[in-house]
Amino acid sequence: MIKDIMNKIRSDATDLQLVEAVRKNNNKSAFGIICNRYHEDVINHLKAKTSNNLYLKSFIDDAASEAFIILWESIIKGKYEEQGYVKAFLQKIAFRRLMKMSNQNTKPIGNGSEINDDDNYDELNELLDEDPINYKNIADEAFKSLKQICKEIILLKYYEKIDDTVIFEKFPELISIRNVSKRRLKCMDKLREKSNEILKQIK
Repeated sequence: MIKDIMNKIRSDATDLQLVEAVRKNNNKSAFGIICNRYHEDVINHLKAKTSNNLYLKSFIDDAASEAFIILWESIIKGKYEEQGYVKAFLQKIAFRRLMKMSNQNTKPIGNGSEINDDDNYDELNELLDEDPINYKNIADEAFKSLKQICKEIILLKYYEKIDDTVIFEKFPELISIRNVSKRRLKCMDKLREKSNEILKQIK
């Protein structure tokens, strides 16, 4: 199943599936879906953060672009560990880049400036150290809210790396292997929705 996702990614794939497709196969189509899914959210997040500051707003597009580049690099080099929290991750990175651009008056991408990989990863480490949000706790709490069958399917698929055919043997009530996949996608959607609800309450 994972192999199929790598070769032909669907636009309704979960964030976790898209990240895995990029990580395991440098799948640019999967990353394109991530960009389309969250570009506007990242831009709007930065606009809300900058309020009426026209100076900061002038850096928004470039900060957002750099955030997506950092996400790509961190995934393919095995540095991304945020699981399905792609939107929150991008918003954090984009805002941090925005602040650095405005404070240092650096020239953004497209004007001759390049992002150094070492700087990127140093910045990621700083963000993880400074970020008061504990994403693991959010994931754990969201996971606990799922129905038991969802918990088991997710654990079997993503942690024990069990194939859908084997999962179907454990849950014959799902009628078919195809239904295992459908149920898993719904479970992941529920997990993401609950995680986002918890995140909003924190913020």
